[in-house]
Amino acid sequence: MPNDPQIVITRLRISNFRGVAKLDVPVGPSGVLFTGTNAAGKTSALESINAALEGVGIGPECIRLGADKSEILVDLDKLEGSRRTKLEAKRTIGKSGTKIAITGSDGVPLPKAKEQLAALFGGRALDPLKFLMADAKEQRRIVLAANPVRVTAEDLTRWTGEEREWNTDGHGQEVLARVRQLYFDQRTKAGQAADQAKAAVAIRQEEADRLRVENPETMTPDAARTHVAAAERELAILFDRRKQAEQREEAASGQRAKIAELRTRAEELLARDEATPPTTEEMDKADGWLAMLKDQEKDLEEKLAEVRAQITAKLGEQHAMIERKKKAGELLREAEKDVAQANEIEQALAINTLDGDGDPIAMQAVAAEEALESARALVARAESSAKWRAANDAVTAADAIKVKADAEWEKLNTTVKRLTEQAPAEIAARADLIEGLEVTPDAILLDGKDITVLCGAEKARFAVSLAKRVAGKAKILTVDKMEQLAPENQPAFVRMCLEDGWMLFAAVACDGPLQVLDCYQFAEKAA
Repeated sequence: MPNDPQIVITRLRISNFRGVAKLDVPVGPSGVLFTGTNAAGKTSALESINAALEGVGIGPECIRLGADKSEILVDLDKLEGSRRTKLEAKRTIGKSGTKIAITGSDGVPLPKAKEQLAALFGGRALDPLKFLMADAKEQRRIVLAANPVRVTAEDLTRWTGEEREWNTDGHGQEVLARVRQLYFDQRTKAGQAADQAKAAVAIRQEEADRLRVENPETMTPDAARTHVAAAERELAILFDRRKQAEQREEAASGQRAKIAELRTRAEELLARDEATPPTTEEMDKADGWLAMLKDQEKDLEEKLAEVRAQITAKLGEQHAMIERKKKAGELLREAEKDVAQANEIEQALAINTLDGDGDPIAMQAVAAEEALESARALVARAESSAKWRAANDAVTAADAIKVKADAEWEKLNTTVKRLTEQAPAEIAARADLIEGLEVTPDAILLDGKDITVLCGAEKARFAVSLAKRVAGKAKILTVDKMEQLAPENQPAFVRMCLEDGWMLFAAVACDGPLQVLDCYQFAEKAA
């Protein structure tokens, strides 16, 4: 983190502060390491720096037992560009209160000492080891306390473009992470919906291509089905007529038998002798005989009796012939009547029954069946055309859904981008947030690295990096209880703290009295 101006501590003098009665420590560029047994004053020496420069822990309880006051003097070098200024900060802690003074190299007090120290050292000082050794819950609390920020409902409405009852409880970064996750989840669902809509369009298009009709029928399937129904009705009528004709055909078989019977009877009647009438010649001959006999009657009266007898016989024959003629006429008329009736029946049968290729019902039935097949073909074309049109409509509908889904995804993606880029930048600018630090409901991340998935060395570097970013303008770290680290890991940890020109004030418990070591020499000697 850039530090302008650069501030370093060159000397630390402590009098009657907590466990330290008297201590005068010259400080090199890397800082100092306090070692010693418990109660030797290591932690008190560290706390004196925060007490002097930041006003932390400066109550009357800080005065060493038996003393009236505590004094802490810190010599500073302030470097601004090429200009170096030596300063002395003096913190006096009495039983009735505390005061701070800053004097220059010329011994002249500087005005507004408290404000100047706050500008140089104030902020969010953090012990990286304390953070490293804390559990996840405490780490989270430390980070949130060092990184205060609020997010309002107006902020969320501006970033999301939605007015709603926003829950802004909690740390601003937690609120932002919670809302960002909400819209991220919505964007994920919208993306899935867009993908599904895209797949649906492809499926519908494939179906439409499969059902494509080159010359689509303009008639609807329902209208085409009316033609099928009409053809079916016509065919049904013809089938009914055929059935009736078949029934009449069955009935006609009896009539044909009657015809045959009548013809046979007529032939029998005509075959009788009585059915043959006397000829004209025979009639003329009979008349000649009668005339001759009448003449002979005049001439031959003597033969009258004989002739009369002959006349009587001939008259009988003549009478029989007349009767025969009459009977033959009656039989002929009866036979003609039977023949006429047979012809009439036969003609009726020819009209009303099925008879070969000339059958009108059969011809009409063939035409009706052809009309039915044509109507059914029309229905098939109409249905195919309707399916194709429906498939095209489905493509249009699916494409509309896809467009809507894509638009929803784009909208949510824009919102997610604002919540990911614009929103963090805004709250960082107005709240002086820790650079690269992100707090989500589930994790703490620095430069995108989640502390929960790091190894031990990576976690240590994470903690040191975090502490440096919250140290304010002064490049100074304080670390207490460094004995919590394994001895072999302590030098590497110190080197991490000293990287990029930082100073370290640390304490580590060990046997023996209080000692002050140069941090750089400790790290290099151990290495």
